[in-house]
Amino acid sequence: MEKGSTQRAEHATPGIIKDIDRMIDVVGQGWELLSAGGRPKKVRAAISDLVKTVGDADLVMDVLLTRKRSKGKFTNWERLYFTSSGLRWATPEVAAEHCARRMACGRIADLACGQGGQIIAFSSRCSEVVAIDKDPLNLFMADLNCIAMGADNVDLICGDSLSKAVSDRVGDVDHAFCDPARPPGSQERKLSELLPDPRDILKVYSGQVKGFCLEVPPYLSLDKVPFPCEAEYVSIDGRVNRLNLYTGDLARSTSTAVVLPGGDSISGESREIGPGRVDPAEIGGYLHELDPAVVKAGLVWKAVGGDSSPDLIELDRRRTMLSTGKDVLSPFFRGTYKYMGSAEDISTMIEMLNERGVGSVTLRWKIDPSDYWPVRNSIESKLSGKGKVQIFRYEDRYLIAEKIRPIHARKEK
Repeated sequence: MEKGSTQRAEHATPGIIKDIDRMIDVVGQGWELLSAGGRPKKVRAAISDLVKTVGDADLVMDVLLTRKRSKGKFTNWERLYFTSSGLRWATPEVAAEHCARRMACGRIADLACGQGGQIIAFSSRCSEVVAIDKDPLNLFMADLNCIAMGADNVDLICGDSLSKAVSDRVGDVDHAFCDPARPPGSQERKLSELLPDPRDILKVYSGQVKGFCLEVPPYLSLDKVPFPCEAEYVSIDGRVNRLNLYTGDLARSTSTAVVLPGGDSISGESREIGPGRVDPAEIGGYLHELDPAVVKAGLVWKAVGGDSSPDLIELDRRRTMLSTGKDVLSPFFRGTYKYMGSAEDISTMIEMLNERGVGSVTLRWKIDPSDYWPVRNSIESKLSGKGKVQIFRYEDRYLIAEKIRPIHARKEK
């Protein structure tokens, strides 16, 4: 396909999505009204006069209201088109750009493209993008987003990526990406619940693709992955966001951790390092919260300079601290804290906080959301200072620490 000749998918769903130009016009008029302060009820009434069915009006309003919520995921959010369910599963722009940089090639396929968040990133780094999805509405939204962002090198295909008809149409590609759908709220985290199953993708396309990136739930156990791959854990703003499995010529290591938006990464052999037990009396002057992508990737040893026995404090399943005697800068720390001491009970902790002039606390242990503010308010009502601290729980003690550096600070070059 020549660049500049984006091929539109066949949109089989009835109503307004048969007419992409009409959709652009109606959403544009609705967005002007909403941006000017129009109440959703009045905007809905105006939209209803522009379309033929209640279903069309519902779709347009969903897109308009979802657009306002997409600001946190996309830079050009005011130009994009997502339904509420589509936005929920859309790859955040910062993650999509990272993946596109790593997968840059001549011809690439997105085998479950959804509403187009990832293919927009691919279109700027690959000569040609082939994008497939079974849902006509998803393809319609992807088409709109390609038009909005000037992605004119995308071939959209509505169909089952596992079918012979679709795989034949895709043909040979350099790389293929697949972010399978998964049941909302699923706790099983296994390959068989993903649609399409990554194992089926490999079976169908292995003869026509040089390298794959398969996105799976970030807390999936790698013991359940039956094929050789590089496991790349990606965090965004200090939270594990995705797990990418790279195969073929895309695999560069066994394990990788990437922290976004900064883009720092480390790769190497995944090693289990037991945190052991650090006596609270022996905690150093500083506590560094490790980025969870580093912990999940088993690369703590590398993030701390190759130390095979660092002083690690596992506060809970998703939070691990490094104790040091001196301050240390690293892009792989979620934050750095000045350690102020520990207390065995809340009464003793309150005495210590008043001695240090503290007036505000943030509770950083696992606590029922309904209990958080009652507990915090109870503590702060007994404080008289102005300082702010963070309170962690370690075994049976409260650790008091003052945050001195925000997330992912870097050494000056």
